[in-house]
Amino acid sequence: MANPYHNLYDKKGSEIYKGLVEAKKIGLVKHIGVSTYTIDEIKKIILRFKEISIIMLPYNVFDQRPIKT
Repeated sequence: MANPYHNLYDKKGSEIYKGLVEAKKIGLVKHIGVSTYTIDEIKKIILRFKEISIIMLPYNVFDQRPIKT
C-alpha cells in the first residue's frame, strides 16, 4: 500500500494538491489531511503544503516516537 504522503511528491503530486485546495476553496471539504509515518515527513509537509491542516501518524503504546521527538 502506498504512503499517501509520498503521493504528494510523485509526478502528479502538485495536481493532487491543487485539486484538494480547490475542493476546500469551493466548500466541498473543510480540511485537507495527510497520513505520515515519520516526524521528518511532518516537518516537510508543514513547510511546503500550507493548506494541509490535519496530519495523521501512527501512535500506540509500543511506538511512542512522536511524543519523544
